[in-house]
Amino acid sequence: MLLLAMAVIVFFLVYQRRLLAQQEQLQQIKIEQQKALLEASLQTQENERRRIAKDLHDEVGANLSTINLFAKQIEKFVERESKAGKMVGKTKDLIATTITSVRTISKDLLPATLDRFGLVEAAKELCDRINQADAVLVNFEHQVTEERLSQPQELALFRIIQELFNNTLKHAQATQVNLFIHYTPKSLKIIFKDNGVGFDANALMQSKESTKGLGLKNLESRAQVLGASLNYTSPPEGGTQVNILSNTA
Repeated sequence: MLLLAMAVIVFFLVYQRRLLAQQEQLQQIKIEQQKALLEASLQTQENERRRIAKDLHDEVGANLSTINLFAKQIEKFVERESKAGKMVGKTKDLIATTITSVRTISKDLLPATLDRFGLVEAAKELCDRINQADAVLVNFEHQVTEERLSQPQELALFRIIQELFNNTLKHAQATQVNLFIHYTPKSLKIIFKDNGVGFDANALMQSKESTKGLGLKNLESRAQVLGASLNYTSPPEGGTQVNILSNTA
């Protein structure tokens, strides 16, 4: 009887161990499937961004440049101070502003600097452009190795930084932003901090997916694909800090 009881116990323990192993394996498969779906979704977004950026540059940009040439030709046949001349001048100014806007949108959709020079230079260009608008002061610091991250990593991190700036400029009422990028061949850390109005970080982290905005969902999706942690802090006195931590190996 004792041997039978021991055999039953051993069988039960082995069965439980196998069952747990199967459950862990199924959970891992589920996580990998979710990650693959996220990667496919984000890649679809990037492909669409590239298509729109190309259309803006090749079609809209070229057409605007042609219209600008026509306006310059018309200007030759009218008096500068006449009503028609002033309208042509305003039209040229509007065309020039629109061309600049199209170029800016195209750069945001498909940052050539990121492909050519990497994350740090692309982030610096983005910070410089925001500083030129003279609405928010951006301080950018970095401490990185010469070796670049992989192209998918750089793109995902750049999109995260873009979205953080977008949220701050839209909602935070901030006057200053500090961005710090640090990475080595083994680890990565990005700190984004503003002095805006802040928010309830605990409520945000615990909120359901259905109540989160599209921007926040994109942030979390990109962080998940990277295998990075995304942590928010916002003290009662205001301001927001976002920490992104990941292994780069």
